[in-house]
Amino acid sequence: MFLFLGKKSVLKRAALAALVLVFSAGLMFVSCKSDPDDDLLPPPPGPNVPSALQGAWMSGWGEEYIITATEFTNKYTGDVSYAGTIVNHRIYESGAGYLTIKYTENPYEPALIGKYNVIFYENLESLKISLIAAYDGIGKGTQGAAETEYTVENDYFDMAHSSSLHKTSYIQSRPNSLQGAWYGGFGDTETFIITDKVIIYQLGYPILIGEIVNIPKDETTIGYITFKILENYWGDALVGKFSVLYWESNTGTDAYITIAADVSPGDIGEDTKEKAEDEYIDDEDYFWWLDEDDIFYKG
Repeated sequence: MFLFLGKKSVLKRAALAALVLVFSAGLMFVSCKSDPDDDLLPPPPGPNVPSALQGAWMSGWGEEYIITATEFTNKYTGDVSYAGTIVNHRIYESGAGYLTIKYTENPYEPALIGKYNVIFYENLESLKISLIAAYDGIGKGTQGAAETEYTVENDYFDMAHSSSLHKTSYIQSRPNSLQGAWYGGFGDTETFIITDKVIIYQLGYPILIGEIVNIPKDETTIGYITFKILENYWGDALVGKFSVLYWESNTGTDAYITIAADVSPGDIGEDTKEKAEDEYIDDEDYFWWLDEDDIFYKG
């Protein structure tokens, strides 16, 4: 059936149609605009680096690894060896996983900056982890290529050559002038590596690793550093105990450095830092082995 409309009816329908078009266009415009609440939404998820992995880690050879939620830095005796942005974390198995980084700094191989590499770690549930980076000298141009190539199954991570690391922490005050590597001592065979976190004593190999917990005396030319023993060649019975390092320097480039000792440096310790400081500080009987010929030079 045909419906004949008058002139006014046609005009009303035309006006209604135009209104519907304007309203629809308005809805489309509103839907395309970003919701102001979008700015309040959380950012996209990051690499989800385990909190237990985040922190500063130190080896007995002076290596330091600083891992945050987004950055990875490797240092040796305080100087950056390489650094990168963490772009992914993947679990390999319990206590083990991969970190994928994009190089942002590499003073020794600057051609790697902007490329990707993978770091593998294990034993995260323990107090000492093992960590190693894949290395082929060229890196990969994409994250996907690095993660496909640099795997345990492809034999890129020989844990026999990995770094064994202790977790360390920060305190507020440290003697900056003492930080670095010191060589010399008895027969020029001893080494002290002192950072803002740890003390490492070597005799061709690591003898003692200690985490700095206090600086009870820090004067112009002498000072003491209290540390907690993390690793000790003389035996596990000393791990977790506290001892004291004494230093004396007039130039800043050479120094006498010694650790409280009974028979050999680092062979004694106390249950608390307070006991160690009360017992060892200002008592030269514990630093008897310091000889004026046993001087250390800053490297």
